[in-house]
Amino acid sequence: LFAEEQTSSEEFVETEEAGEEAEAEESEESDVYEKGLLSYVREDGRVHSHIFATCETGRLRSSKPALQNISAKREEDYQRILGAQWQPLRGIFAAPPGYVFVPADYVSAEADFAGVMSNCKALKEHVRRSTLDPNDLDYYELHCNTAVRAFKLQCEPTKKALKAAGKLYLRTAAKATIYGWFYGQGATSAALKAREEGAVSTTDHDAQILIDWLGNQYWEMHTYFTACEDRVNQGFIRNCFGRERRCVMSDDRKVQGDLRRQFRNFCVQSGVADTINEAMPNLAAWRSRTGVQFHINLQVHDALELLVPYANVERVIEEGLPWAMCKSVDIWPSYPDGSRRP
Repeated sequence: LFAEEQTSSEEFVETEEAGEEAEAEESEESDVYEKGLLSYVREDGRVHSHIFATCETGRLRSSKPALQNISAKREEDYQRILGAQWQPLRGIFAAPPGYVFVPADYVSAEADFAGVMSNCKALKEHVRRSTLDPNDLDYYELHCNTAVRAFKLQCEPTKKALKAAGKLYLRTAAKATIYGWFYGQGATSAALKAREEGAVSTTDHDAQILIDWLGNQYWEMHTYFTACEDRVNQGFIRNCFGRERRCVMSDDRKVQGDLRRQFRNFCVQSGVADTINEAMPNLAAWRSRTGVQFHINLQVHDALELLVPYANVERVIEEGLPWAMCKSVDIWPSYPDGSRRP
């Protein structure tokens, strides 16, 4: 069964065990490390995950096993370690005969949502340009441009140019810092995240340069995030879909700091979650209306993993996904109290 019926499945066809990366506090995931995904294969040859809609931000959580946590970010590291024996981690899953996996996600979802909610014209324009064809003269690669402009590098804002200049790690640092900035992370945390993602040369000073540049380039974001944090004083924050996060007032400075960090990105993170949550029933409704068959295997934060018969791939990609994920989801620029911007 599939996500809309509270479970998801992927067919497991390899014989190698694969370790599952899971949240440290989830003790129920320990079997994944001890036994691998093979311990979750059922009689039908598939791995079934449990889906929980229990997160305050609206995100769905996958557990036993945590299929959402199989990341492609470290594949280069795995390849370097395993050499000739390396295979892509997600390659352990295979579609049954006559079907193909179709992933669909929102490009730069959190950056786009943050730009819309804060009415940051520069960020909205940069995200829009990042969705263009890379061969388009107006194309804007967000992370490469951030690295080149923040560090005043004398090269083109492309991966190839950064690699030739020996500065490709700064693109990874820029990506980690941008999203860490959304959550209120400081330079030390952002640099650590960048190093974990392979940019081992990233220093705290590098991350601070990026944070300062982001604050100057996208100054409306700073104003918006501060307004989100200040909602702690009112005891609640509400995103544009009406989802609320409430808190109890406290005189404890540590508690206040924790709450401000949680409120800072609530509207953005929960807004992206609610966007994909609205897209899923839209997609199911389109399937019922058109009779075009496919399965929703899994939701992974801002993405969907579909299992589609070969004959239906074109219609699903060209018609179903744009209608369900874009045209049928209304997103209204809103203040942190949920009221719409004029």
